[in-house]
Amino acid sequence: SFADADRASYDARATSNRRRTLINILKCSFGCGVLGLPYAFAQGGMLAGIIGTTCVSTVATINVFLLIQAKIKLGRRARTYGHVGKAACGKLGYLAVEACVASAQIGFCCAYLIFITQNLHRYIETEWSGEITLALVPILVGLCWVRHLHVLAPFSLFAILLVAVGLVAVVYDSKDLQGTGKDVKPYILDTLPIFFGMACYSFEGVGMAIPMYNSMKKPERFPFVWFLGTLVVTVVYISFGAFCYSCYGIVTPEIITMVLPKTTTSLLVMVGLCASLTLTFPLAMFPVFEIVETHWLKKFLRPAPTPTMQEPLVPQANGSLREASAPDRFRSNVVRVVLVMATVLLSVAIPDFSVILALIGSLPCNIMAFVLPCLFHLIVFWDNMGFFGRFLDAVLLVIGISSVLICTSGTIFGIINGSVGSS
Repeated sequence: SFADADRASYDARATSNRRRTLINILKCSFGCGVLGLPYAFAQGGMLAGIIGTTCVSTVATINVFLLIQAKIKLGRRARTYGHVGKAACGKLGYLAVEACVASAQIGFCCAYLIFITQNLHRYIETEWSGEITLALVPILVGLCWVRHLHVLAPFSLFAILLVAVGLVAVVYDSKDLQGTGKDVKPYILDTLPIFFGMACYSFEGVGMAIPMYNSMKKPERFPFVWFLGTLVVTVVYISFGAFCYSCYGIVTPEIITMVLPKTTTSLLVMVGLCASLTLTFPLAMFPVFEIVETHWLKKFLRPAPTPTMQEPLVPQANGSLREASAPDRFRSNVVRVVLVMATVLLSVAIPDFSVILALIGSLPCNIMAFVLPCLFHLIVFWDNMGFFGRFLDAVLLVIGISSVLICTSGTIFGIINGSVGSS
C-alpha cells in the first residue's frame, strides 16, 4: 500500500509500458504487511497457508479482471473504481468504494504506527509502548499539513527497499533454523479465518488496477502483466511465509523482523524503515484526506486536494478555481489533525499488528477485492450475459460475502478468546 498516494499519477498519461506497470504492481504489493505473513501462516497452518494464499490470489485476480471488463464496458465515464461503482449501483456504489478505501487506508496507517512502535520499543525502554506512538503525533501532524506531497514520494520507494532488505535479513538469519519450528501443523481450523483476513490484506491492490490500466500505452496487455505480477507476488508470499513458519513454528512473532538480533546492522535497518514509514504516513493518508475533504465535508470544508496533490483549490461560481485562502487551509488542517489523531488513538487502543491486519483484511480489503468487483460486473453485464455468466458472477459474489462474514466473525472471536493479538 506504499504506492497508494501515487494513485493519481498513474491516470495522468497513458505512457506506461509492460515493465513499468509490472514494477508498479510489485510496488503496491510489498508493504510492511508482508512482514506479518509468517504469523498468518502460524494462524492457518502450513498446508492451509500455501493453499489458502493461492486461492486468495486466484480469486483476487479474477475479480480484478471482472472490474477491468466493467470499466471497459462503461467507457470513459468510468475512470476510477468509484466511477464504476457509481455507474453500476448509483451513489451507493460510489460511497461503498470510498468508505472501503478510506477505512482501508486508515488501517494501513495504523499498521505503520504499530510496526514503528513495536520495533522502536525493542530499543527504547518505556513502561507503555503507546508513549512512543503519542510522541510521533507532532511529526505526523506536521507532515500531513504538507501540501506538496511529491516531496515525500521518494521515501515510499525507500521504505519498500528497506522492507526487501528486512526480508533478506530475516531469511539469512533464520536459514539454519529451517524445519526446526515447534508444533508446525498442516492446518489450524480455530484460527483459519484470521489467516484469511491477513492474506486478504496482502492482496489489497485491486484499487490500483484501473489507474494502472488507464496508464498503459497498450492496455490490452494489462491482463497478462497483472497476472505475471500477481504470480511473482504469490510465490514470494508463500515462500517467505512458509519458510519462516517452518523456522519458528508456534512462536512466530506478529512482526517477523522481531527475530533479528540486536546488532548494529539490524538497528540501522529498523531505524531506516521506521523513518521511511513515518514519512510515508501522509502519502497513505492522502486518499482519506481527499475523500473526507472533497465529498464528506463539503458544507464545512470548501477546498479539496487536487489529483496532483498540490495546494487545495476552491471552486468559484463561474467554474474557475482559486487558491485556498488562509481560513480554507485552516479548516483543512483541522480536519487533518482530527483524522491523524483518530488514527493514532486507534493504533494505541489496538496495539497488535496482526489484529489490525486481520480486521482491515476481513472488512474493507475483502469487500473491495472479493465482493464489489463481481457485483459491479454482474450489474453492468446483466443484459449481455447468459445464465452461465450470471451464475459464475453470483458464485464469486457468494464466495466474497461468505469470506467477509467468516473472516470478520472469526477474527473478532479470536480477539475475544485471546488466540490472536496477544502481544
